Amino acid sequence: MRRRISTVSFLSFLILLNLVFLSRGASSAYVQPAPATAYYQIVNNIIKMYGINTQGDFSESKGLAFSDLIDFDKDGIPELYLIYFKGGESSGDYTQEIWSYKNNKVIKVFSDQHGQYGATSDRAISILNTTKKSYVGYSSHYSTGTGTPPYDNVSYTTDSFLTLVNNKLIEVASAEYIWEEDSINRKTRESYYVKENNTKRKVSQIAYKQFLDKYGHKNSRKIITSDVAAMDFGFDISKNEKVVLNFMQNLRSAMRPATLKNTYGQLNSNQKNQLTAFLFPFTDMGKFDGTKYTDLQIMQFLKSGIHHGKFKGEKLSKDPVKKPIEKDGFDYYPYSATQVNQLTKKLFGITIAPKNYIDSDGFEIARYKDGFFYILSPNTGSSPAVSSPQVDKLYSLGNGLYYAEFVIYTTTGFEPDFRNYLKSIETWSNTERSMSFEYRTGYALLKEVVVNGQKSWRLVRYSEDGTLLSNTEIAGYQKKILK
Repeated sequence: MRRRISTVSFLSFLILLNLVFLSRGASSAYVQPAPATAYYQIVNNIIKMYGINTQGDFSESKGLAFSDLIDFDKDGIPELYLIYFKGGESSGDYTQEIWSYKNNKVIKVFSDQHGQYGATSDRAISILNTTKKSYVGYSSHYSTGTGTPPYDNVSYTTDSFLTLVNNKLIEVASAEYIWEEDSINRKTRESYYVKENNTKRKVSQIAYKQFLDKYGHKNSRKIITSDVAAMDFGFDISKNEKVVLNFMQNLRSAMRPATLKNTYGQLNSNQKNQLTAFLFPFTDMGKFDGTKYTDLQIMQFLKSGIHHGKFKGEKLSKDPVKKPIEKDGFDYYPYSATQVNQLTKKLFGITIAPKNYIDSDGFEIARYKDGFFYILSPNTGSSPAVSSPQVDKLYSLGNGLYYAEFVIYTTTGFEPDFRNYLKSIETWSNTERSMSFEYRTGYALLKEVVVNGQKSWRLVRYSEDGTLLSNTEIAGYQKKILK
């Protein structure tokens, strides 16, 4: 996931009465914390599985192509509407889904998969909005040279309107325009039909257009266009990554109840920089849970962090006197166990056992001898890209425990001008902003501690795969504190 950031300020969100206003298009809606949380998890899972699509060619498309909140039944709780491509054997086909939040749970109320080939696949999709309902609109166009004599050429244009009724997406109305031509005598005939309440009737051209407008056709928002099965997107798909990530950011802002206050804005510049620098070593760590960790996991973290330069500014360095150990063509460099445990104590509040460490593949990654950890140095180059974790939400849970949500920004390669990656994004230059893109999101559960009279942080829990703690999980941590 990549999104270049501009020099303008980040998204500003309208928060009112614990409701957050989300806008992607004409069907913008507000959403409360519980459905926002459920919808975020659904969208994040699709992105983790398939990515975000920016390809215009349906046969090459893979990932989330469209996402929005649409209140189809106008009950005040918007539904989540999605279109995504699985790729692979389903190349060219797209999946359409609608998720609803009812009775305190999220349910999938509609799903279908549609292909792009053949005349019968000529289905365009629009979103239509009226004061009473919102609709999924299907439009198709079909022509044939085998009409009813004397009319040999016939063209059919059909519009169908679907909405949620009792939590099911059903067709509630349709309209049909038929154009016929007698190619010999050069005569044409036009007919108009509408169907509503299971009753189909022939109408005038004016009544036909009024019927379409009744269902929001005039101001419809095109999602997928189609002409004789030649499908395309009704919007600029090349900018889709930015749109989807903005949508996800908005959902994140809607997830938390009013009782949880985002205090990140109350930090001064030095405090923001300190928090950024503290989280930096954990980027690329994946996941960590302080209640379930192993010493092996910590050693793997150290090995990777040393290799990728994650411990800049920390007192952890190769011993200048002792020689490395060579084994099977690999070098193991000596690091003082005292320095290693000082670092793990600072970051996690723990120390690790003085022993050899072998990973799940049976490969030795560290050897302990005479007060030193000899840590494996991979015979590969490290990535020249630089990552920077930028917190945008920080919630105090009590007793010095904080829950932080962040966005990791990175660069496409070595950027000598990207010097402030250990500082808050507010300090970045225009050049640094232009060379950075949003890479992924995550969270950290942090404990505020005092070390040598200075406030610092320790990591309790961490994830950077887009998964966030639910309000129930956060409340669970708060309850433990109160006990």
